[in-house]
Amino acid sequence: MADNYLEKKYEEYRSRKNAGTTTGYGKKKANTLHKTRRVFVTEGTGDLGRVIVKAFRMAGHRVAFGGMDEEAGKLLAEKTGTTFYHANINDKVSLGNCLQHMLEDWGDLDILVNNTSDSKVTPIIETSIEDFEQNLSANLLSTFVTSRLLALHRRSQSEVNPYGRIINLSANSVLTGSLLSLTSALAASLEEWQITVNSITTGQTPAFGEDIARMCLFLCQEENGSINGENITIGVGISKRIY
Repeated sequence: MADNYLEKKYEEYRSRKNAGTTTGYGKKKANTLHKTRRVFVTEGTGDLGRVIVKAFRMAGHRVAFGGMDEEAGKLLAEKTGTTFYHANINDKVSLGNCLQHMLEDWGDLDILVNNTSDSKVTPIIETSIEDFEQNLSANLLSTFVTSRLLALHRRSQSEVNPYGRIINLSANSVLTGSLLSLTSALAASLEEWQITVNSITTGQTPAFGEDIARMCLFLCQEENGSINGENITIGVGISKRIY
């Protein structure tokens, strides 16, 4: 009896999954795996950024990205059928204008990937104030600027967009803790606009770009909207090792 009951329930589950529906709370949801979303990656011309841009494009999404390397950006856009905006991620005005331009061109944005530029990791006596300020701008201020701009845009819209994702990427550095705190604060602040905010701590893992890109895609699935204000670490356990 029990086995037959479980088999029946499993078949019902498979039928709902194949049909793209769920019975949770009596609501029916459309299959969202193939919905085309508007995606913006702040720095898409670096090693990790290129992987993320390609991953979202291959998943069928409409993708735009910024970057400081204009030649590399135009080449990537041409090869992948994406849109490139020249911007300096370390400059809040340049980055803000870049995202504003994209919003004007596309009307709205569904997924924002704050891919920060590389941080200089050096001992404090070898770190200049200018280096620290640059890391602050590239990792923390840039995330605040783009997230705030998206929130202001959503507030100005007459129609509510029921979907939104912000993913903050950060390598292990002195600013990671600040970015995680900002992620939590943004998750609470942007919930009213149906935007979830999560972070991925990448560590020094350029070889695992595809793993990071897959995690970005996972967090952006509509079915995973309950994941909010969380941090996921991808780094083959390096941060947990004891030497």
